[in-house]
Formats: sequence, structure tokens, C-alpha cells
Amino acid sequence: MRRTSRWLLIGAVVTLVLVAWVVGRWLGLPVFSELDWNVAAVWWGIVAAMPPFGFVWAARRFNLATTRGLMRLADELMVSLFRHWSVAELAAVSIAAGFGEELLFRALIQGGISAQWGLYVGLVSASII
Repeated sequence: MRRTSRWLLIGAVVTLVLVAWVVGRWLGLPVFSELDWNVAAVWWGIVAAMPPFGFVWAARRFNLATTRGLMRLADELMVSLFRHWSVAELAAVSIAAGFGEELLFRALIQGGISAQWGLYVGLVSASII
């Protein structure tokens, strides 16, 4: 992927943040105030990421027959797509995607539905969407 295309992809992901902010303003939802940045939240995020990393590690380490097709697909698609990306580019798209997803799904969709129909309906609805 050419360097220009990489930054266009990162820009598209950053657009999620702008869409969430604009729609939130339009609906009167304070999407940025829904975010809670603290050390405990960061640690919970790291802990939540461990099972998928553990699955991939185990599948690669033990060469499990049931996951060979999935690992081959990941190699063909993901590795070939990101092979020539720099660490900065990977970090930028990862951070932008995570931030955009949190604003769009958690703050805007879950927050909006929770404000209208309650916390549990908001949690379930955002998870299904």
C-alpha cells in the first residue's frame, strides 16, 4: 500500500471521531464527556486484550489444526496489508480506530440509547450494533 493510501486510511478512521462529535452535537449528546481516562481504565483495556493475543499465540505456537485456516487467512490478508507500514503508521491507525470506535459506539450510540431507554438497553444495543 502506498504511503498516501496509508494516511488516507488513517484519515478515514479519524473521520469516525468527527462523525461521532458532529452527530453528538446535533443530538445534544456530550460524546467527549462520556470518556473516562484513568490508569485503571488503561489497565482494564490491556487485560481485556490479553485473551485474543493469547489465542493467536497459542494457535501459532502449537500449530493447532483447527486454527490453521484462520492463521493462513490472517497471514495472507493482514500481514500482506501491513507489512510495509512503519510503527508510527500502525500506532496512528490503531489509536485512531480505538478512539473513533469508543466515541461512535460507546459514547454516541450507547450513551444516546441509555439516555433514552436506560443503561441496560443501551449496553445491549451498542453491543449488538
